[in-house]
Amino acid sequence: MYKLKKKTSIAAMIFAVILLLGGLAVYAADSVMLPVTPLAPEGWTGDDETDRATQQPREHIMRLVIGQYAYTQNGFDLISDAAPFIAEDRAMVPLRLIAEAMGAEVGWDGNTRTVTITNGTTVVTLVIDQPLSDGLGTPVVINDRAFVPLRFVAEALGAEIVWDGATQSIEVIWVWQPFI
Repeated sequence: MYKLKKKTSIAAMIFAVILLLGGLAVYAADSVMLPVTPLAPEGWTGDDETDRATQQPREHIMRLVIGQYAYTQNGFDLISDAAPFIAEDRAMVPLRLIAEAMGAEVGWDGNTRTVTITNGTTVVTLVIDQPLSDGLGTPVVINDRAFVPLRFVAEALGAEIVWDGATQSIEVIWVWQPFI
C-alpha cells in the first residue's frame, strides 16, 4: 500500500510540474519579445510606430544557383520548392520567391494567366507565355509555379543582378526600404 501512495504522489508531482510549465508556456506565448532578445533587430523598442520610423534602409542579398533548390538570403540557407533554370539564354526563377523576398505582393488571374507584382507604388504586370518587352524572355508556368526572367522582375523592383557564368550563380542585391 505504501508503494502505491509513493507512486501516486510522484505522479501527482509530475502532473503539477507539467501544469506549471504549461501555464508558463501559455504566458510566454502571450508575452512581448523584449529588445534584449537576440532575435530582435538592433534598436528595436517593441513599439511598432517608433520602430518603423527609426529603421534604416539596408542591403539584402539573395544568392541562387541554376538547377539548385537551395539558396541563401542575407546569409541564411533556405530551400525553395522550385529551382532556377536557363531558357532563351535567360535565368528563369520562381516569381513568388523573388518578389516576396523583396517585399512585393504577387497576384494571379488564372482566367487571363496574368501575374501582377505590387511593391509600394510599383506595379508590374506580365502574362504567362507572352514575350516580355525588349526581348527579355517569356514568363512560363511549370508544375504550378510561375517562372520569370530574373533580370526583368528584379530590375523592375529596383534590384541589381550579378551573374557568375563559371558557377552559374546569381546574386540579387536590393536595398530594403522600411515603409513608414
